Amino acid sequence: MSFTVARQEDLGAARDAFMTRVWYAARRHALHSPVSTTSEAPVDLLGAFPQFQLKDGGEEDLVTHLKAQSFAAGERLMVEGQHLEGLYLVLRGSTTLSMRDETGVEHEIARISRGEFFGENATLAGGVSDLTVMALEDVDVLILAPEVIQRVLAEHPRLAREFGNVLEVRRKAIQSARKLRFQE
Repeated sequence: MSFTVARQEDLGAARDAFMTRVWYAARRHALHSPVSTTSEAPVDLLGAFPQFQLKDGGEEDLVTHLKAQSFAAGERLMVEGQHLEGLYLVLRGSTTLSMRDETGVEHEIARISRGEFFGENATLAGGVSDLTVMALEDVDVLILAPEVIQRVLAEHPRLAREFGNVLEVRRKAIQSARKLRFQE
């Protein structure tokens, strides 16, 4: 592969950025060593998410349905209108949630970091993202399949209430952003 840069002094940084993106994409598509990069057991990883500490020991069941992925700073984890793979639980790093207006300008809605989640629309019919999510720094996430999170919400009313509160806050943030973009 070849590419050009405007200034020769930018070549090193451009090559590093490209190789970083290739590395993360390869890992997401299982093109990596089978050796784990974390020493934490999957059930321990859920410890970063107090809302998923289930009284009946249901964490063990959740762990069997988790998929780990990593993204480089600047990568988009999802784009508005994209089908959602599941609920994303942030283990490391931070992301920005944004939406585009009619002119293509992105408006930040929120920032999400360790112990928080996004992709809650995966549990709704259609499962399409209202937002674009971009990594502000290198990000590790756990992805929980929609059918699993739906079952967990049905079995744990406390978690369902908390989940509903997050949905409502994000819905209001999106409405506010839409109002702002029409006023500009």
